[in-house]
Amino acid sequence: EAGHYSQIVDTLSGLGALLLRQGKMEEAEATLKEADEEATKLGNEQLRAAPLINLAWVYCFTGRTKQATGLANKAIEIASAVEETQSVSSARVVIPSAAALEGRLQEAAQSFQEMAAAEGKQGKKSRQGFLLGLLAETQEQSEDLGKALESVNPAIQLQEPSGPGAELGNRYACRARILAMLGKDEAARGDLGKAEAMTVQQMDLPTVRDNLARTRAVVDLMSGKIGRALADVSVAPGAAERRSLSRATAEIVRAQAQLLAGDARGAAQAPAKVVA
Repeated sequence: EAGHYSQIVDTLSGLGALLLRQGKMEEAEATLKEADEEATKLGNEQLRAAPLINLAWVYCFTGRTKQATGLANKAIEIASAVEETQSVSSARVVIPSAAALEGRLQEAAQSFQEMAAAEGKQGKKSRQGFLLGLLAETQEQSEDLGKALESVNPAIQLQEPSGPGAELGNRYACRARILAMLGKDEAARGDLGKAEAMTVQQMDLPTVRDNLARTRAVVDLMSGKIGRALADVSVAPGAAERRSLSRATAEIVRAQAQLLAGDARGAAQAPAKVVA
């Protein structure tokens, strides 16, 4: 009987993770809370780790960063007790991500750098690349483009052996934005093309669409294509139920393009849209 209920928890947890990836935050939250409640009823703390980590991401993406950090720390405590190192590693990523969303970019960058180094020492190259990619995105937000480029280049090299997909596509998109802001339009468009090709099968996911839209907008804006940049970020307000740096960046790009197009009134609305 216990095995039957543990399967229910696993099913709910998996469904919640899928809803999270689809950007359906309210449904994901309800499903993951139910999974956690069922695991608690069973008295099985180990089963709580996965739903708690994904619930922490829901809170993170919907602006409840303190709650996200609290859940992540609880998941780390549970996973550490049963030596589930993969779950510990996954939960730890939430904490600097929440810090970045709160504007504590230097703190977040230091954490990502330390975690990447630790994974590298253990020979976990793909995981190291993933974390270096998050570091690069944080450095990009800090407008430290030189360091961001130094981080994203090895991130791509480390993740390429795992094959194309959304994560590697995110790395190429990040580098495309950095190169665009450094004035290297041709190289930026080359990386943008790779990012788009790698994420064709994930284009129905709001997070993927959001990321590519803002990347296209940055590349177009940096090359002076104001009209195209405005069209690129036209999807930003409805890009899932996420309050994240990517959406904030899309609104900032929109404001920059509107200013260059002479629409000061439209540009002035960007701050309200970022925090909505």
